[in-house]
Amino acid sequence: MCRSYKWILSLLVVSLLINFILLFITYSYHNKINHVNENILLSAVKSKITYLSDTIISNSSEGWEKEFEVTIAIDDTLNALGSFIIVGDDTEWLSENEQHELWGFYRVIDSSPPKSGTKYRVLSDAERIQLIELAEMLKQEDWKTIQSLDQFIQAISRLI
Repeated sequence: MCRSYKWILSLLVVSLLINFILLFITYSYHNKINHVNENILLSAVKSKITYLSDTIISNSSEGWEKEFEVTIAIDDTLNALGSFIIVGDDTEWLSENEQHELWGFYRVIDSSPPKSGTKYRVLSDAERIQLIELAEMLKQEDWKTIQSLDQFIQAISRLI
């Protein structure tokens, strides 16, 4: 009986050790995912948003000579933001509320003209005004100073 007890106790200790090792690996993996999401993907989204507003303002001041650049900037911003939300959902990094806020922001940008097109498309005056309003709205936040997801969500909440 004593030998059987020692054997069971040894298995229990080994099992606990393996569980702690697996817990550490999971925790480490989760931290890496958070690091990638917050430092790489969030930076990419902020960069695309800044580029979009700068491109609209630049085109506006230059007489809309390169309207296709605005189209490309809108598509790039939507792709980056959509990917950020999907990855955040898949990795369970974003809460339901954060996803809701981000999709709302996505819809604001997506509602702007043009979502896609060719470089030969000419924007109407109403579309140009709508794009300038979008750029002015985006310029209300200093995207470069935002360092965390919480700050990013707060900035989006203030805009929409």
